[in-house]
Amino acid sequence: MNKKLGANAVYQTIYQILITITPLITAPFISRMLGAEGLGIYSFTLSIASYFMLFAMLGVTNYGCRTVAASPDNKEQRSKTFWNIFALQLFCSVLAVAGYIFYVAFAAKDNLMVALVQGIWVLSCALDINWFFFGIENFKVTVTRNIIIKIITVVAILVFVNKQTGVLMYTAIMAVGNFMSQVVLWPFLKKEIGWYPPEWKEVKRHIKPNLILFVPVIASSVYHVMDKTMLGALSTYQELGCYYNSDKVINIPIGIFNGLGTVFMARISSMAVKDSESHISRLLSKSLELYIFIGCALAFGIGSVSKEFIPVFFGAGYERCITLMWVFCPILIVKTYSIYMGTEYFLPARMEEKYTVAIICGAAVNFVSNSLLIPRQGAFGAALGTLAAELSVTCILHFGYFRKSSWHDKKSWIKCTPYFVFGVIMYFAVRVASHTHLNRLAGLLFEIVVGAVCYLLLSAVYWRINPESGLSSIVKQSLRDIRKKLKANS
Repeated sequence: MNKKLGANAVYQTIYQILITITPLITAPFISRMLGAEGLGIYSFTLSIASYFMLFAMLGVTNYGCRTVAASPDNKEQRSKTFWNIFALQLFCSVLAVAGYIFYVAFAAKDNLMVALVQGIWVLSCALDINWFFFGIENFKVTVTRNIIIKIITVVAILVFVNKQTGVLMYTAIMAVGNFMSQVVLWPFLKKEIGWYPPEWKEVKRHIKPNLILFVPVIASSVYHVMDKTMLGALSTYQELGCYYNSDKVINIPIGIFNGLGTVFMARISSMAVKDSESHISRLLSKSLELYIFIGCALAFGIGSVSKEFIPVFFGAGYERCITLMWVFCPILIVKTYSIYMGTEYFLPARMEEKYTVAIICGAAVNFVSNSLLIPRQGAFGAALGTLAAELSVTCILHFGYFRKSSWHDKKSWIKCTPYFVFGVIMYFAVRVASHTHLNRLAGLLFEIVVGAVCYLLLSAVYWRINPESGLSSIVKQSLRDIRKKLKANS
């Protein structure tokens, strides 16, 4: 991986973490101010708004990024591509906003003001142009401008949210913060493109591929969003609040993988145009090892500290989250691999139809599982349904299509299996460390340090004795670059 790709991976990872980390940073405070029921109300109303957001964006996030990345390095052509795709996005966003207003006015029954404020999320879709900057591989601008917005959002939550202002104030701050994060990117657009009026003939050309990519997006929402909708409808807000917090924790690492996937999708889409199949295969092999290295560290790490983490972080009343986290951790590993295949093979290779089949099957499995398990098991049933859905998607993608591809390096998994062993060793090391007589917070920090040191030491030994490891070469090159800079500075 070259330096630009590595830098973009870092920037996009930071960006995705920023999207999800704001509610996590404030989680201890919000969990105590709103309680599980208040969080349940927020999660349920946001899940409804999310469906309208999906229709507003269609498949633009992936399609726009891929199309811009594959377009010729010509400012005029790139400008026309942007405005034609954006015209379609704007049209769909207007329809989605109108539909959401109709829903709030005639269909929403409870928490009307909260539901109305959630509409700002839908409105923000009309201004979302992150996909363009991802496509031109300019990830720095999206990160640096959003850091300020996220910091302001966190400060506003801590200052203005309390038990009196409650769910409505929290909803307003989160929605307005997201809206502003879209607005701040527009001044930087004029440096990259010029103005060319959209042409209906060209706009129409983008509709079909957008709809093709929209199908897996809407299908995957069944088990990313509908879990919360079904929990709110079939169980209690208390159960939904616990599920929301557990899901929030696991969304941090998923955000990392989505960020990496976006970076690699842009690069592989560009390489595919140039017919660099051997280079693509090598890049896929290295990136898989990176995914599994991070995925195992986070999945086994979160699982190992969850018993101590939940009471410290969320406070009393969220003990059910501990059990939920033990289900979410294997989901994280499975989801890691499906994101890898989807963003680095199926979408760049323009195999949306096959990807869609797998996602629809997973959605069906999740819907049936939720219908059967949520009325009896509540949040635990929803987590099991998600695990079943993710397993089905990953199995279909891998065994049905990916392993037969010329891009797939069959030896890749051999390089990755040690990280699962390191994760298991780390898990037991942390559980042994948990028997210290430190207070809750100090004990939790000690466990995190023990787990991180254990996993990284084992990985470093593996990289040292196995030069064929993709991460080994990356680490060695990074160390060489650091030495050169130190010598130059001295």
